[in-house]
Amino acid sequence: MNAITSGIEIPAAAPVEAPAAAPRPGRRMLLSALVAVALAAAGGAWLLSPGTAETTDDAYVAADASDVAPRVRGVVAQVLVRDNQAVHAGDPLVRIDPEEFDARGESAAADLAEAQADVGAAQAALASLAAEQGL
Repeated sequence: MNAITSGIEIPAAAPVEAPAAAPRPGRRMLLSALVAVALAAAGGAWLLSPGTAETTDDAYVAADASDVAPRVRGVVAQVLVRDNQAVHAGDPLVRIDPEEFDARGESAAADLAEAQADVGAAQAALASLAAEQGL
């Protein structure tokens, strides 16, 4: 006896649906590899491209420069010019603290007084020698 003849209905099996087309692992790997290569190429181009800022490791500045030598030695008390200000010969550039200059002047005056005293002593010795020869 079969199911058709006996009158008993046998439920039909649920239809089996075909699985959805899943992306193949090869496509996913290929896409990841392409993204990685594109990022590497962009990074390499960025590293090798010239920078937007100039560097001055070997830069030279063209400017007019002059050596300035003081006539007297001392500590600078005041600077009378600004940076990059044009100056002419004879213009005062700085004021020097007069303490050391005054001390040197007083020392020179003391040396002069000592030398004049030595001249007086030498003249007295010469007069004494002339007096001895006259005797």
